[in-house]
Amino acid sequence: MTEPIDPYQVPAADVRPGSRRRSNAWAPEATTLAPKSPADILFSAGGRISRSVYWLYSLPLFFGAWLIIPMMGAIGAESIVGRLMTVVLYAAVYLMSILVTIKRWHDRDKSGWFVLVAFIPIVGWVWSLVELGFLPGTDGPNRYGEDPLSIHGDPA
Repeated sequence: MTEPIDPYQVPAADVRPGSRRRSNAWAPEATTLAPKSPADILFSAGGRISRSVYWLYSLPLFFGAWLIIPMMGAIGAESIVGRLMTVVLYAAVYLMSILVTIKRWHDRDKSGWFVLVAFIPIVGWVWSLVELGFLPGTDGPNRYGEDPLSIHGDPA
């Protein structure tokens, strides 16, 4: 028979040799594994990604968005079909960029709503660049999933 749980007692820390995690009864358990496939990274908002994966996906998306406009102009954006293709392609690239950014905010243990910080001129851009591009993610599991470095063995 197990002892009843006292809701007023602080939970004991789960510290194992070599472990960086401490259990916390008030924090939700991390259940989402980090995305593994490009489809998971580009088309889902759940999970976490490391800095290197963030750079690997965000730079091509950024430059791809800037290539769509002149490319579509060259193949006939004057027609209604060309304009529609431009809007659809640009929206798809923009959505994928937002989803990649959300997963990086999750790695920093912040809500995906922090993606809105980028809409603050200059200050938001610098803040996002520093937080997402240069600062490491949370060590060990957090409320958004497992540590992507421990899953993939990624050095960044």
